[in-house]
Amino acid sequence: MEREEMALQALLVLEDGFTMKGDCFSGQGEVFGEVVFNTAMTGYQEMITDPSYRGQILTFTYPIIGSCGITEYDMESDSPQVEGLLVKECCRRPRNQRAQDSLSNYLEEHGIMGVEGIDTRSLTLHLRRMGTMKGVLSTAEKTLKSFARNCWAAGNSIPGTWSMKFRTPSLSAGLTRKKAIMLWYMTTV
Repeated sequence: MEREEMALQALLVLEDGFTMKGDCFSGQGEVFGEVVFNTAMTGYQEMITDPSYRGQILTFTYPIIGSCGITEYDMESDSPQVEGLLVKECCRRPRNQRAQDSLSNYLEEHGIMGVEGIDTRSLTLHLRRMGTMKGVLSTAEKTLKSFARNCWAAGNSIPGTWSMKFRTPSLSAGLTRKKAIMLWYMTTV
């Protein structure tokens, strides 16, 4: 059965409690990283394989990504460097004569989680307004409440203490008491 038919749901949760849902088009499980965005219309393959994006969850604001496919000649490194990819829509049938594979197949082969159906422009505005944030992308949890419950069961009282799972500095550095209380309230209602 193809990934499109399964419509595996993914949940994005930022350290301030901001959440979004989308449909997974490659990979599954949980990935952690700094959530960043790029507003370019082209060059998605170069960005995905660029070592400067290592450990990050990359968001593209352009509405459809993948129409040029993947070719070995446009790689910046031997494999994808991102932890996850967020797009509005993923094109599964590339329209480029140079394409050797589709973006979704390439990410799936490398175990990179790709999620579509995300309002990437809203996410970008949130990141611009609030600043850079760490986040988690999960197909294992369906709601913020269940995700928070599982974090607490693992000994983490607030998302700001997820840092042990991140390869980057602690989330708690930017988590204020007010944000922690607001997040707690959101998960208990």
